[in-house]
Parts: sequence; C-alpha cells; structure tokens
Amino acid sequence: AFQASRPGNQDGFIVKFNTAGNLSWATYFGTSTNDWINAITTDTTGNIIVVGQSQGTTGLSTTGAYKEIGLGLTDGFIAKFDSAGARLWSSYFGGPDNDRLFAVCTDSTNAIYISGITNSTSDISTSGAHQSIIGSATDGLIAKFDQGGGLLWSTYFGGTDNDLVQYLLFSKGKLYATGSTLSPNNITTPDAIVPVYNNSFSEGFLATFSA
Repeated sequence: AFQASRPGNQDGFIVKFNTAGNLSWATYFGTSTNDWINAITTDTTGNIIVVGQSQGTTGLSTTGAYKEIGLGLTDGFIAKFDSAGARLWSSYFGGPDNDRLFAVCTDSTNAIYISGITNSTSDISTSGAHQSIIGSATDGLIAKFDQGGGLLWSTYFGGTDNDLVQYLLFSKGKLYATGSTLSPNNITTPDAIVPVYNNSFSEGFLATFSA
C-alpha cells in the first residue's frame, strides 16, 4: 500500500474492489494528527481523486505541489492516485483559518473541481474570481485544478451569513454546485426560480458555473 500503517490518531483511507467485490488494494492516507477523506471520484483514465481535511500542516503534499504546507487550523487537501493505488500528487488547499473540502468531480479533459467551506479571509480566491472576498465568517468555496495539480481558478461563494458548497457535478460544459445557505444575499441571480431568501433556518441552493 501507499501507506501501510496508520500514522495518526485518525486517518483517511482508500479502498478498491473489483467488480466481483474482491479487495484489490487498500491504503491509509494521513498525517500524524487527524485527517478525513470526504469525497472521491475518478477521471476518464481511471485515476482516483480524493478530497478532505487535515489538522496536520505537513505530511500530505508532494514536492512541487500547489501548496506544500498547511496554513491553518484545519486545511483542505486534494490527492490523486492511479488505479493501482500509487500516489501521483497531492496538495493542501486553504488559508490561515479552517478549511474543509466536501466534493470533487472531473470533466472530459480530466480537470478537477473541488468545493467546500472556509473561514479563511485569504489564500482562497484567485485573480478575477466570481467572488474574491469572503462574505461572512463562513463561506463556500469552489476551485478548479488541471490534471497535473495546478490551480486554474478559485472563488468564494456566499453572502453575509454561513454558506456551504457541498456537492458538485460537471455535465455538458457546465459545473453544477449545490449546498446550503443562511445568507439573504449574494446567492441568487435575477432570473432565479426562487430569488429571495424565505427566512427559514437554512435553505438549499443550486448554481451553475462555466468551466
């Protein structure tokens, strides 16, 4: 296995079974602290991409990664393995506060989209982002990486209250994002089916982005 023993108190793991349900391989993935894998997907060539969060600032990334060292209390991470379980690359993702990644998907070019939640006021959005500044104490985030692990773009997504981008799907040239929000603003577009917050405890949202 890539990581044959559990290095921390709580670690992520990845397991592959064949179509008959027999175990092909399994590995731990983590640091000497606590780590979680929250979502998994594959690309067109069978590579495996996982995302999650880590309380360890070192030990998860590969040399030359987008972000080799974690900056916050909890940082997101993204990792890519081949179909045999060998790690291809991995990177931290986040700013100086808490960041967690909950969703991942790929498109036909094997670009990778990730989403989650952040409390960080910096090191999240890229130049020209849909939303360059965090809107509240807790915002959603969406980012795109190329298949080699290079960051292409990243944006906050949220209003003046708490927001979370929990699921992603790429289909027919568009990225679909869903999640939950407590924000009465900065979520909907003028042509929205439900353009106004209904003052419930929290509400779902559906958003589409271009690639």
